Amino acid sequence: MGVTARAGVDTWSVAWRLGDGSDARSVIETMATRPTARGRLVDGEIGGHRIVWFPDAALLAAEGHPGGEGTLALADDLPGAYTALRGALEASMEAELPGDRRFSWSEHGAVGVRRLDTAVNLSRAGDLVGDLVGDVNRVLTLARTPTSSPDLPDP
Repeated sequence: MGVTARAGVDTWSVAWRLGDGSDARSVIETMATRPTARGRLVDGEIGGHRIVWFPDAALLAAEGHPGGEGTLALADDLPGAYTALRGALEASMEAELPGDRRFSWSEHGAVGVRRLDTAVNLSRAGDLVGDLVGDVNRVLTLARTPTSSPDLPDP
């Protein structure tokens, strides 16, 4: 009885800081109408993500599943998911989001990833006989094993 595991990103929140007087800020001010404890929500989803506007911080956040509902995204999937989400937001808002910020947390621009939740999905072939705790520990050991990436320096 083997265990099949898939690890990846379940949920993320990416964000942009919108400058005063920008088209994107003007549009989101009118789109985000449902109050929350700290901000306002846009009704419905855009690009499969819940859209939250935090006016006091001038922060637009998109929260959702980068791999789609019920699917874990691999690290290599995240740039494409970000591009697709950004495109869906810009199309819905009919306004351009700001580009990357390079120098200051207070400047407008793409803030990046606010939150990233990872998960490991396990499935077992056959009946559930065996030591599932041992299987989970083996998966966690694999998840902690360093791997090299051409884009990032080794830890």
